[in-house]
Amino acid sequence: MSRLFAAVDIPSSLREKIVDIQKDIGQKNAEIKFVEPQNLHYTIKFLGKVDPQKLEEIKNILFAVGENFQKFTVSVRNLGYFVYGNQIKVLWIGMGEGKDEFVKVAEVADKRLSYIREGDFGPSPHLTIGRVEFVKDKENLVGQLKRFNNIELGSFVVEEIKLKESVLNRSGPVYKDLGVFKLG
Repeated sequence: MSRLFAAVDIPSSLREKIVDIQKDIGQKNAEIKFVEPQNLHYTIKFLGKVDPQKLEEIKNILFAVGENFQKFTVSVRNLGYFVYGNQIKVLWIGMGEGKDEFVKVAEVADKRLSYIREGDFGPSPHLTIGRVEFVKDKENLVGQLKRFNNIELGSFVVEEIKLKESVLNRSGPVYKDLGVFKLG
């Protein structure tokens, strides 16, 4: 069984800006497992553990999804976080321009691949930058994160969707591209 997801990678210039934010946030107010630069992406559809025999079928579906959409520009902006219970658990960067187009692509991919895995939530374009393991000082952490609420990191053109495999190991996940599907 392979752990799979469909995603949009971001350019290295934006990865560097996100790494700078990760360094700025640091570990002073919380223990955070930051996402490695090469793993930063916007998820289109998480598929979970999939039988390898379904791989070609998934590739065909993502190829068809890509054909139905034209390239579009997205802006990478605004830091936010997800709270579970009363705890900050996930730090993420949002999307401004292009969000509606991204959601349409994600909705079509979700619908066509729902027989493999039902979507847990509706599409919410976000790029996970870190997972909070322990908060030492929540008030200071929230104050620090608010500094990045309206940050503008830049934009890029979404030209393709990638099917990725996630292999988990001790140091974290390693992603491998299994297919690239051009838009338009």
